Amino acid sequence: MQKTLEPPTMEQLKQAFCKVPGLTAVDAAMQSRDAFGILARSFEPERAQALQSALAAQGVETEVVEDASLPALPDLRIVHRLDTTPDALMICDPLGRSFPLPWKNVMLIAAGKVRMTEFKTVDVPRPVTNYGGRGRRGFGGEPVVQYDHETHEEQADRWLLEVVITGAALRYSICRGPADKFVVSVSRRPPDC
Repeated sequence: MQKTLEPPTMEQLKQAFCKVPGLTAVDAAMQSRDAFGILARSFEPERAQALQSALAAQGVETEVVEDASLPALPDLRIVHRLDTTPDALMICDPLGRSFPLPWKNVMLIAAGKVRMTEFKTVDVPRPVTNYGGRGRRGFGGEPVVQYDHETHEEQADRWLLEVVITGAALRYSICRGPADKFVVSVSRRPPDC
């Protein structure tokens, strides 16, 4: 884990990873892309110590901690809408039902833009050919085309709002795309979802 709020550069990470046996610059790009806070997980103690020393040589202060010592995030519930009243935060679940969460039970509200990994499936056309090398023809003489499905990994910025209830027993989350907006309404009566 980092000791400061300044994120390391990818060049610092690559240089440090190359100094650890069994790691490469590609590992830095794959494991620590957009690294901030936790730079690497699930390392054996010796490898973690070696990475810590290599990062220190790059001017990045870190601390080695056991995975088990990190706090677990509360269970997650995805919601589509939140509204406020003077007495409670009104939560609308995916089925459109609304229920109040009294303000005394709200421990934390966090919002911001985060980078998320998304997987998109793309249809790629492929003409079907016969063994003679000429394309097959369908009805009306049109070439026959089949589609292959390819999955691509993409990084996308998303707006994220999370509400953690008292005791960190549960958290509610809303995620929106860059063009979407959070709608926050203040009302005196519970809304209909």
